[in-house]
Amino acid sequence: MARLEHQFIRVSLNIPYGDKAIPAITSVPTSCYEYGVVVTHGAGGDMNLSQLVTLANHFASNGLLCVRFTCKGLNINYRIKVYKHILEYLCGFKDYKIKGWFLAGRSMGSRAAVGVANSVAHNTHLASLVKGVICIAYPLHPPQRTSDLRDKPLLDLRACVLFISGTKDAMCEKGLMENVLDKMSCNVTTHWITNADHSYKVTGRQTATVIDEMVQVVLKWCEDIVSGTRADGETFAAVHCGTESPKIKTPTLRKRKKRACKLNADELKLKPNKKKLKHNVV
Repeated sequence: MARLEHQFIRVSLNIPYGDKAIPAITSVPTSCYEYGVVVTHGAGGDMNLSQLVTLANHFASNGLLCVRFTCKGLNINYRIKVYKHILEYLCGFKDYKIKGWFLAGRSMGSRAAVGVANSVAHNTHLASLVKGVICIAYPLHPPQRTSDLRDKPLLDLRACVLFISGTKDAMCEKGLMENVLDKMSCNVTTHWITNADHSYKVTGRQTATVIDEMVQVVLKWCEDIVSGTRADGETFAAVHCGTESPKIKTPTLRKRKKRACKLNADELKLKPNKKKLKHNVV
């Protein structure tokens, strides 16, 4: 299991959106931090989905601020609009001094995260703050409708992206997904969980071990992005949502390489800091 190094507190937020408020919970490391993650749920459930809570706990425990929020509704354009609003709100939130954000989501939430990354790609300020996209169980197609691919947003994507999917996901047929991945022009990392379905359930395996596998992959990938390195030794070409960083020489993109994400928990280290923050604890 990924080692928990930092203490954190949970802070309740109600983010204004028109005449309503979007409920959110922020997991804040008690030591200072530089990067954050925004994550949301799929078509069902809410921000209290066990997978999201576990992921948020591990993010904060490893020095990443994490904001998870609830956005009900099945209209993907609405979900993208709300997600983008929350990103803009957090970027201007004075309490959190963040150098960069990772956009994450599970299932439909990952579609929304991709949509937000695409929508800010030409916004110099926001694009510079988006470090990458984390797609947990990306629904490439509806169940039993493999001809109805949701691949265009992926082909348009310029941000670094991580996909974690199950090999038995009825909404992400592996062969079809591999074909899409080969066509993508951005930096792509993929991790397949053997025999996992869309909910990450694996017959004969405890769900907790599957979630832990997912957590370790996500944390290591975020660390690679922050440090600017890849498993093959190259520098990430798209640290800022597809735009070049002035401090990093961009190499010629190679064809996507498959890699097994077998991680050592001792590798999951983000730099601790000394300053303390004061928040009302939930």
